[in-house]
Amino acid sequence: MKNLRIKIDKLKELLERKLKENDYATNEEIVKISQQLDEYIVIYQKKYQNKKVV
Repeated sequence: MKNLRIKIDKLKELLERKLKENDYATNEEIVKISQQLDEYIVIYQKKYQNKKVV
């Protein structure tokens, strides 16, 4: 779970850096990073919800 969180944080940093480099204009690389980030966030949320059963 911690490794997944680290991957999410690194992708967020990479995405932010790429957006700044391109003056916040999107391109194919940024879209791919964003999609991968979305996938990791969904996985993280599913795992977190399973552990948080009350």
